[in-house]
Amino acid sequence: MSAMPGPGPARSAAMLALRIAVTVAILALVLRSIDLARVGETLAKARPALLVAALALQLASTTAAAYRWRLVMGNLGFGATAPFYLASYFKGLFFNQALPGIGGDAFRVIDVARRGFRKRDALYGVLLDRLLGFAGLMVLSIAGVLLDPGLLPPAVHRAIALAMGAGILAASVILWIGLVPWPWRETGPVTLLRTLSGRARRSLSARRTALAATSLVSPLCAIACFCVAGRALGLPHGPIAYLVMVPPALVVSALPISVAGWGVREGTLVGLFALAGADNAAVLTLSLAYGFMVIVASLPGLAIFLGARQNRPAR
Repeated sequence: MSAMPGPGPARSAAMLALRIAVTVAILALVLRSIDLARVGETLAKARPALLVAALALQLASTTAAAYRWRLVMGNLGFGATAPFYLASYFKGLFFNQALPGIGGDAFRVIDVARRGFRKRDALYGVLLDRLLGFAGLMVLSIAGVLLDPGLLPPAVHRAIALAMGAGILAASVILWIGLVPWPWRETGPVTLLRTLSGRARRSLSARRTALAATSLVSPLCAIACFCVAGRALGLPHGPIAYLVMVPPALVVSALPISVAGWGVREGTLVGLFALAGADNAAVLTLSLAYGFMVIVASLPGLAIFLGARQNRPAR
């Protein structure tokens, strides 16, 4: 089976330009309703020790995600050491921030392919790892809605629960559609989906408890990062509020419609927290602080990438 052709340079540049435009437009829209002086005041009162703790939680989230990816790839038949997955995941995180037009997942696929695994199978593994991460976020968000159903207006709570539930249902369909008899002629998309379904079941064939745990621990650490950073910035909300509102923002910001999620994340968080009576300037400061924490947390990936290049033998 031949590899699928990638987008040409002109199309890639156009898509990147569109994502930059979306990012700028959403940020401009958010900033129209916010007093920037309040953002500065919020930052001036921040508690540095708690911000450092929040950064540590973000690093823990990435580490747990790397272990989840190791479990997925191990079940798919790719053997590699834990340091390989950790290094590759941090490199991917860095390139997601530094080269949004390319994406860090492509670098993870390349890392695996360099070790002799087929690129297509490596791509399935990265995609399934992503899906497990999204599923964990969705489960946690629904748990938050059930724990505090009065936090947001009922219509918003229902919308969040339905959206997250639809995501979990879609993941379930992907998992089981390969087992359903298909009486019609399979087309390209159907073949791709049914192949992905088979890989998904194989990726869950062993160590399911560890996979389930890491699929919850990684997003839970990211949510805890928001919670601790919010406390550092003086936001009065408790952990349940973050459990409800952070997962939708992270899911939406992962869509390839903006630059590394900037703008989309800020707009979603400001909008949701506003419904709970939060100060818009403080929430915007929180979202921006989280974005910079992700950048800082990705810097080990840059160090690993540069170190590997220096150690590469000259041709």
